[in-house]
Amino acid sequence: MPFSRTHIKAFVDKLNEAMKQGDRLTISDIKRVFTTPAWSEALKDDNSTLCHVLRHKVFKDEGMEQNELNPSYLTVFAILHCVGNPSDKATAFYNVLQDGGLALHKYISANDKDFAPVFKRMCGMVTYELFDMMNSIDGTKHLYSEDEREELKESHEFVREDDFLEEIYGKASKLTNKLWMVRVIGNTWIFDSKAFRKQVLDKANLKLKLPEGAFSRSQV
Repeated sequence: MPFSRTHIKAFVDKLNEAMKQGDRLTISDIKRVFTTPAWSEALKDDNSTLCHVLRHKVFKDEGMEQNELNPSYLTVFAILHCVGNPSDKATAFYNVLQDGGLALHKYISANDKDFAPVFKRMCGMVTYELFDMMNSIDGTKHLYSEDEREELKESHEFVREDDFLEEIYGKASKLTNKLWMVRVIGNTWIFDSKAFRKQVLDKANLKLKLPEGAFSRSQV
């Protein structure tokens, strides 16, 4: 997977370039702009792990076609897996939550409408949706029962409310951009797939179950 060899700022720049030709984002758009060897080799093979991952439902809104992606969901996946310092990742995260980014807004509310869907997707990307990806790609056996996967699905609200909003906002209903950035940068678990996975598993009262080699292959 080429995410781990790509800086988050470079990824966002390329994604913005891919979006210049319209409001829809497709895998063809990704192929057009992500041209480094790490990306192009995987993208030209429709059966590669990368292409299978990009076609997964976790990147789609209801009604999207197989080759369409929601750019916000792809960005948060990149935030979890690309390289980059916490400041760069916090900026990319803010831009997902607030259209127009830091340049157009002075505050960000704890009740921002995008927190719930974004955290739900991120929780899925590091646990149950990731397990589903690996099962569909190469038959990796589900190590968590169906009931346990349901527990993981339901944990996103607690991760969002208890582990993120409580840590970042406390009793405040909104924060200035500057203070929000400082606090988010100080909570780096948000930007690391393994650390984020631990937060989700802890909320679901589950322990990590890791099949040998399964996650090292995809580096997610």
